[in-house]
Amino acid sequence: MTSKNKIMDIEKTQAIIKKKIKDRKVFLKLYDDSFDVKTSKHTINEPKEIDLIGKEIRDLVVAGVSELPADFIIESLTMLGDAPNVLYDDNGMFAISGDGYQPVVYGNKRIEGIITVSVEKNMWKKTIREAIKFYLK
Repeated sequence: MTSKNKIMDIEKTQAIIKKKIKDRKVFLKLYDDSFDVKTSKHTINEPKEIDLIGKEIRDLVVAGVSELPADFIIESLTMLGDAPNVLYDDNGMFAISGDGYQPVVYGNKRIEGIITVSVEKNMWKKTIREAIKFYLK
């Protein structure tokens, strides 16, 4: 495969993922809009498409983990509810963790204060790409 074809495949995969994220948001909004404040319940069952499309997106990200841009991968994962924290230490190593504690913020507010992220020794990798691959396992 030529590098031009590879770039076109990466761009095609990104476009597919972006469309699937957009499609999933439609079902998420439908479900969110069905929430009845008076009863504290949704008036419809959670659409199965939310999880099905989410799995399709994750599968595409995992399949393209070696080629897709790192920022695109991380941003796509956040659309699925992941909260990947990219960490760098003074030894030139990277880790990505979704475990930790932070203050809760709403609306347009930003976190201010202490954030605690849990990292295990085996999570530290030489490159961001390796850290992403490990995170996705």
